Amino acid sequence: MKKLNYLIVLCLLTFITGCHSVYTTHPIGNPPLKISAEKWDGTWINNDGSIVLKVTDPEKGHLIAALIENKNDDLKLEKFDIELRGTNNFIFINFKAKNKKENVLYVWGKIKKKEREIIIWGPNVEKFRELVKKGKLPGKIKNKDVYLDTLKDEHLKFITSEENALLFDLNNPGVFFRLTK
Repeated sequence: MKKLNYLIVLCLLTFITGCHSVYTTHPIGNPPLKISAEKWDGTWINNDGSIVLKVTDPEKGHLIAALIENKNDDLKLEKFDIELRGTNNFIFINFKAKNKKENVLYVWGKIKKKEREIIIWGPNVEKFRELVKKGKLPGKIKNKDVYLDTLKDEHLKFITSEENALLFDLNNPGVFFRLTK
């Protein structure tokens, strides 16, 4: 369950990419993706456990994810806000998280949804770190984590181009299958 919680907190993306992550202060992608409860609501499982997804605002691509975590022989409900956005035939999943200073940050990745399957790829932290160091993407690096500044359309086009597919960890996707509606 620990690995699943990592996944949901968008440390799915952290567990997929390693110890560090790529954060933003705003959801990545434009515009919000219109979604339907019929296609997203339900219980989704993977090898590490299950999550429940519920659409909260279909016009803005907002969902809530919930899971039960077993901590120290006590069950705890964990909930996470998710926002889906599309750019150039590409769908971004953005998980809202708070850092220690209570600032809102987003952990994000690429998502592909099929009828009964969701696949999520986290950003390749090393590749994004290099792009920020070279000034190709706006942001800063702190303790090996990457904090992207607001991305312009040209940055999103760069990230979503086929030539830059390796910006995502394609070898370690998070895969979920729909169990119930």
